[in-house]
Amino acid sequence: MKVAGSLTDPPSWMNDLQKSCWRDAITYAPTDVLSRIDAAILTAYTVHQARLIEASMAQNLRERTCFENGEDPLYMETKGGGIVQSPYIGIINRATDKLMKIVSELGFTPVSRTRLSAAFGDALDLPPASSGEEQEAGNDFDKVVALRPK
Repeated sequence: MKVAGSLTDPPSWMNDLQKSCWRDAITYAPTDVLSRIDAAILTAYTVHQARLIEASMAQNLRERTCFENGEDPLYMETKGGGIVQSPYIGIINRATDKLMKIVSELGFTPVSRTRLSAAFGDALDLPPASSGEEQEAGNDFDKVVALRPK
């Protein structure tokens, strides 16, 4: 199956982490499935994936700080003395929920790729399974993390 107009470069307004997520998605997506018409859903995927990563990094930092201070990293005290869940947990949960819906639409899960294969047969060119080394070589994530303030 060949689709009209391929997706290549991420939108210029995206931050570095979002651009990295976009490039990884383009690189590892089932070949010839995404087209320019899919830019909006790929953008949603990219934004939520980046949000998940950023919130996870912030929660990880919170956990290190809390453990050093003997505090519970999952909860925090409000100015009024109440206890609330770490806001990063909610962000992580919402981003994960949204991603789980989007990845299926994009063919980014084993089950959705099986459905694509059933629908398109041999016309669907799935990228080969990765040992992880190829993915690390093309992944800009470590570079983006290095740019983040500590």
